[in-house]
Amino acid sequence: MKNSTLLVTGAIVALSFAAVLQGKSESCDIPLPNGQYVLVTGTFDNMVTTALPSAANELLVWNGTGYNSYVYYNTDDSPDGNEGWYDFNNVRHDHPMTALQTGFILNQSGQGITVTFSGQVVTGTPTIPVSRGVGLYGVPWTTHGPFDHQYITTPYINFPAVSSSTTCMLWTGSTWGQPVIYYNADDSPDGNEGWYDYAGNPQNNNPAFWPGKGHGFLINNPGTPLTWHIVN
Repeated sequence: MKNSTLLVTGAIVALSFAAVLQGKSESCDIPLPNGQYVLVTGTFDNMVTTALPSAANELLVWNGTGYNSYVYYNTDDSPDGNEGWYDFNNVRHDHPMTALQTGFILNQSGQGITVTFSGQVVTGTPTIPVSRGVGLYGVPWTTHGPFDHQYITTPYINFPAVSSSTTCMLWTGSTWGQPVIYYNADDSPDGNEGWYDYAGNPQNNNPAFWPGKGHGFLINNPGTPLTWHIVN
C-alpha cells in the first residue's frame, strides 16, 4: 500500500448510531479497475461482498489514524477453509467494513472486476462525528434511496459544512482530485449557497465532484469538531 499517497491525517472518532434498525435488503455494484485503489464506503448495515478472485483483493478500512488491512480468500486458499476477508493474523472478518466506514479496495487480479456490496438499508438516525482535520467519509444507502453523485449538503445527506472553511475532494484512482469549498449565501462569489472550485465556479450540480453510490470522499474540516446527522 502506498501510505504516502493514501494516508490522511487527523483523527476520526468512532461512529455512533441512534436507533439504527435493519431495513430492506439492497445491493450496490462497484467496478474495480485492475491495479487501482478505489475509495468505497460501508453502504449498508451487515454488509457483505460477492465472491472475488482469491488472494488478489486487499481492503484497507480507515480507522481514524491509519488502515486496517484485509485480503479476500476463497475456500481453497484461506487459512481455515472458509471464504471471506482475513486480516494479516489470518483471522476471518464477516463484516470488515461496517455501515458508514470508508476505505480503499485494491484489485490485483490482472483484470477489471465488479464487487457487489449487499446488506440492509440504514434506518433510524445515524450520527457521525466529523473531527477537526482531514478524514474519510461516505454516504450510506438510507430510506431515501441511494445517493449517486449528489452534493453532500443536500437536505437528506445534510453534511455539516462550514462556510469558507470546509473542503471536499474525491479520489481519482491514483490521486486526490480538485477540491471544492463550501460557502453560504453571504460568503459565496455569486450570492448563492453551495460548493465552489477555487476559481469561484459553482459545482453543486457537477457530478464529477461528488461520490457515486458506494464511494467515499475526503473532507478537510479546519475548525472545531462537528456532528453529522443523516436525515432518514
